Amino acid sequence: MKTDTTKNLKDLIVAFISTPESDGSNIDLLLEKDSKEVIETFHHWMKMISRMNSRILLRNLSLLDHNTAIFTLVKPIKTQVGIICQSAKDQNLDLEKRIEYLTQQGVEFIFYLSYDQSKEEELIEASKKDNILSINAHWLTSIVVENSKPFFAQLGETNAYEWTPYIQKKANNVISLQINDESAKEQQEINHVLKNYKGDILTAESYLPTITLPMSTIIRFYIEKGYSDTEIKKVVSLRKEEIKAWKSHVNNYNKYHLISIDSLKEYLVNPKYFDMELTIDEVMEQLSNLLTISRYSNYNLCLTEETIELSYEIKHPNTILRTNMRKKSKPKIGSISNIIISDGVISNKFENEFWDLYNSASEKNKDKTYILKYVSDLMQSTFQHEFSIT
Repeated sequence: MKTDTTKNLKDLIVAFISTPESDGSNIDLLLEKDSKEVIETFHHWMKMISRMNSRILLRNLSLLDHNTAIFTLVKPIKTQVGIICQSAKDQNLDLEKRIEYLTQQGVEFIFYLSYDQSKEEELIEASKKDNILSINAHWLTSIVVENSKPFFAQLGETNAYEWTPYIQKKANNVISLQINDESAKEQQEINHVLKNYKGDILTAESYLPTITLPMSTIIRFYIEKGYSDTEIKKVVSLRKEEIKAWKSHVNNYNKYHLISIDSLKEYLVNPKYFDMELTIDEVMEQLSNLLTISRYSNYNLCLTEETIELSYEIKHPNTILRTNMRKKSKPKIGSISNIIISDGVISNKFENEFWDLYNSASEKNKDKTYILKYVSDLMQSTFQHEFSIT
């Protein structure tokens, strides 16, 4: 990386992670942690910052040894980043050799975390290099202790430390998979309606069936958004339950799926999951999944020339309003998506509109073989890539 670029990156990162240094009263707690824990906590804190500030994005941490790790900074400048952590117990750690080792691993920028206050001279020397950001014990304490209560709570620490007011205010606005009591109750109600419904389901959408979206795409999205492994496992578990419930239902009841042609064309020209573009391989897998669900005799697919402005699903007497995943940057529990209206009169109105659209569509637009060929041809012309529907 060029010197000017590393200087710029250094300034940007300082701005992103800037927080007042600790007064030193909590340094003793920091000293009790080994280097591995400090590295993991520091990286965890940066991921929290990335959720609050869309200008910074990083990928998962890889520990090389007890004192050294690497991760990829995707934004603002795609960079391989290293972390060196030196505790008071690491008296024999050779900083220059560690820097050289990380450079051999392709690292272009390095965080040097030191919570040994006796190493002040090494910190000063390291700070002179444009590609190294040195973080002293007071700054490090502020970051990994005072701003990281949730992480230390997982390690068995007490509740003695709260997030600083700035981070607390920002954290309140973070879209997270962690569900509070109110939204958990809402989600349980939604799951009950979705899983235990007995009867035909009518769905009108502006995109391909969400059930066709590859699991790998969903995982990639949450990884790139900086979610933890625990949160991603929760997403995967919920997705598996959704697929299982879908298969169980369609084996016993009819499912009618209405899709707007214009919106489908728009999607296939620029396929996205929220704000993330799909790869060619992911689109191919989605087409394969569409073929798979089309083999269920109770699954009925229909293309309509009319515009579907609001996606909805009818499970009489409930109507579930859904979000357009192409119009939002992140999923959010408790948003306009998955709102349940439990009113028979309203459900009847939605159902009448659904059947008006369904019955007015041409017969070929209800033929699953034709629809699959149509989608395949459109994908092939868009991506200049051969797609198979067999």
